[in-house]
Amino acid sequence: MIKRTLFFNFILMVFDVLSIVLSFTIGNFLKTGYFASPFTIVMQNSRLLLFATAVIIAVFGFFRLYDMNAKRSEVDEAGAVIGALTSSMLLFEFMTLFYRDMIFKRMTILYAWIFCMLFMVFIRVLSIAVQKWLYRKGLGVSRIVVIGDGKEADLLVDKVSAHPEMGLSIVEVLPVRDSLKVLGAALDRTRANKVIFASSDPDNKLIMELIEICEKNKAEFKFVPRVLDIIESRISADEVVGVPLISIREIKFYGFNAFVKRTSDIFYSLIAIILASPVILAVSILIKLDSRGHVFFVQKRVGRGGKEFNMYKFRSMIDGAETALSDIADKNEAKGHIFKMKNDPRVTRVGKFLRKWSLDELPQLFNVIKGDMSFVGPRPPIPSEVALYNSWHKKRLQITPGITGLWQTNGRSDLSFDEMVKLDIYYIESWSLWQDIKILMKTVPVVLFAKGAY
Repeated sequence: MIKRTLFFNFILMVFDVLSIVLSFTIGNFLKTGYFASPFTIVMQNSRLLLFATAVIIAVFGFFRLYDMNAKRSEVDEAGAVIGALTSSMLLFEFMTLFYRDMIFKRMTILYAWIFCMLFMVFIRVLSIAVQKWLYRKGLGVSRIVVIGDGKEADLLVDKVSAHPEMGLSIVEVLPVRDSLKVLGAALDRTRANKVIFASSDPDNKLIMELIEICEKNKAEFKFVPRVLDIIESRISADEVVGVPLISIREIKFYGFNAFVKRTSDIFYSLIAIILASPVILAVSILIKLDSRGHVFFVQKRVGRGGKEFNMYKFRSMIDGAETALSDIADKNEAKGHIFKMKNDPRVTRVGKFLRKWSLDELPQLFNVIKGDMSFVGPRPPIPSEVALYNSWHKKRLQITPGITGLWQTNGRSDLSFDEMVKLDIYYIESWSLWQDIKILMKTVPVVLFAKGAY
């Protein structure tokens, strides 16, 4: 495993060096109009290129871009490459201020930065694709022992089995009650290098002892988090007259973070409305031609803090569909407090097409402009669903709802309600502008391939 990792790291470094040389060659040509071969560029600027290469590789190492175990997605990897390369070029530009004999001009460095990004992002995305292909063939996968005997363990097994490209292979499932006795033997027998604890009611003493067994067997230990584990960042310790207390701070999504998110929402929405205006017009015409009723469907939804608002969608069902819901309520195919049905008889012919490609959601861009919704966030529920919420479900109402979110990019309609809520809570706890950008980028292929949409 170590030798294979070193080999892949070496190959990546070789491609990175080639990308640097080629990028500076192109940059020099674009700046001067004179083409010099990469060999000439290297010979004339050997010290500068060696310095630039050393800086980039060092910064890439800091960003863990040579860590084959990082298991980042293509979007994450591209973001890490752009961030690392930008940092490297800024550092290189600063250091060259003290190098009087530098031949490279500022524009040459700028061009080199742009082409380095293109080459290196392509190489990293290609390497991830190759790695996933190898994983599907069963090569280089991590062997996992799962500890658990409830729905968390069953869900984990199903998810891992459905995604072989993640490089995980479950070799054994152990019941919680016997795990302490048999884990060591199971690790030795299966040669597993990871252990995942998946139970809704973990015992802290048991977990610590399991971790000790894993450390002795050089196996990595992970566990499926509960809701309390997800909100760990807001837990603080205190004491009153000698009595220790644990408190959970309120989510305070305001100030600079709220300003950044709102500003980006308005910017994205205006751009999207302008680009999608021909589609909006065409869909409106098709809806009117297909069935009687209004073009837009307006529905009461619950937003931030439990406040209700009117959410806009293109009408994808027959006129009066809400009153007909009681006739098919017993055919609900979703788990939890939402109604989902793959072959809903209320959906029109045009509506099926709109839903498959998520075009019925386009009018929600105007909800974003109004401030009722955000581009990214938990989906807004209807009041009757909220009335059935448990107390922890209501945490998803603590921020502005969105057009898309984490659960839309991780299964959409294939997820249970509790899974959706956990993903929403995780999103709230770990929000960042980059996370929003990643979700938007991941939404594109999900919509294009119509995964989980009905």
